[in-house]
Amino acid sequence: MLRDLCPALSGKTYFNYGGQGPLPDPSLDAITTSWKRIQELGPFTTDVWPYVSAEVNSTRSLLARICGVPPHRLALSENVTSGCVLPLWGLPIHEGDHILISDCEHPGVVAACLELARRQRLTVNCLPVRQLRGGRNDQAETDAAVLEALEQHPFLEFDIDFNRLSVAAGRHMVQGDLLLPENQILHLKPDTELLFAPGAVAVVGALNALGTAEAPIRFGPQEPSDSFAGLLSLGTAGPNLLEFVEFSRTTGIQRGAWQTTGGVTLTGHSRAVLQNCTFRDALGEDSLNVVGVTMHCAGCTFDGGVSDLLDGDFVNGTVIGCKFLNSDSDALDVSGSVLKVERCHFARIGDKALSIGEGSRVEASDCHVESAMIAASSKDRSIVSIDRLKVDEVERFVAVAYIKKPQFGPASITVNGLTWKGSGEPAFLVQTSCAMQIDGRDIPTQDLDVKALYEQKILGK
Repeated sequence: MLRDLCPALSGKTYFNYGGQGPLPDPSLDAITTSWKRIQELGPFTTDVWPYVSAEVNSTRSLLARICGVPPHRLALSENVTSGCVLPLWGLPIHEGDHILISDCEHPGVVAACLELARRQRLTVNCLPVRQLRGGRNDQAETDAAVLEALEQHPFLEFDIDFNRLSVAAGRHMVQGDLLLPENQILHLKPDTELLFAPGAVAVVGALNALGTAEAPIRFGPQEPSDSFAGLLSLGTAGPNLLEFVEFSRTTGIQRGAWQTTGGVTLTGHSRAVLQNCTFRDALGEDSLNVVGVTMHCAGCTFDGGVSDLLDGDFVNGTVIGCKFLNSDSDALDVSGSVLKVERCHFARIGDKALSIGEGSRVEASDCHVESAMIAASSKDRSIVSIDRLKVDEVERFVAVAYIKKPQFGPASITVNGLTWKGSGEPAFLVQTSCAMQIDGRDIPTQDLDVKALYEQKILGK
């Protein structure tokens, strides 16, 4: 039996899952043999390419025979995401068309759809398949909560086709908290503005807000000098999809013992895709707090904050082409996360531009830090790797590595391609047992009293 040939199935039952597939021993043997042969020939020699080409053609022919198609009609892709994205971009789609995806799509497919929609001026709609759960009691509770929300907020509309609450385009005053059932998506159309009374909050199961450059979506206070608590997405109704959305003057949510640090908080072990969004003049601890999600953040601007701008806790994802400006504290602060940070600009940062801690793994490239106290820090068993870092003046250090919480252990940071522009030589600080390498040079370590350095505001505020 095929099952007997699969080591992964020994003593286990496999439920089909697109992210992982058990391989039989003959396949594993074939892969091993192929890699050994490539090593024998030399991975980049002229001899290896005829071998690779012959193996690919042979594999294509065998698969074509199984599928009953000519070999030239069969394309091999590097992974499932590419196999989805390539035909997607080949569809005959025209400006004004709609793309329907579910709230269980892979982040790679979601990101591809959003980019296609941006280029072709399409509309992306989300089918909330996660809501197809629960019994009659759950549905009755949901129905009651939806009716209450509709009665309290006249600007809400129930979209029966997609089983979601929508807001018509235009300016709407939100009087009191906007509280939706946890299994409800709030869908916002371009050129929609929600202005909240002081202290009011929006709590949703998921937010699908797809504005445009010409018609963004705005969340803010009713009066420019006021503030509002902010937005909390529980992530229980599906992924958060935000494009050209602006948030301003949030404080964070506090209701008795219940509080959130973020003016905008995205959580719930779901996915979050943010493109070309703006977070401005945050008055709470974090402009944006992302917790336990897979995140893709691209082209976003964080401008003005009394504390951290983007705080990520247990996040896996990417931060690409973003601007972090005018923060009184850290710009990008992550804990327990795995991130790729590319082509980001940091300017006028009161503390650390990159603050990486608590066992995080961060790969950064082509970043520019323009005025900060510290450009990059690695703390508490974090591993930070930066390629092509441009630093224009820092108050204290270009890079630091230390232990703030002893339960985690030593940290490390590597910078290749440092461009320095400032008064004097760039400064670095490495605690004993930690490691730092700058352009191939190991930076000497030293004993540090980290607690005292914090009290003296040398390592942070």
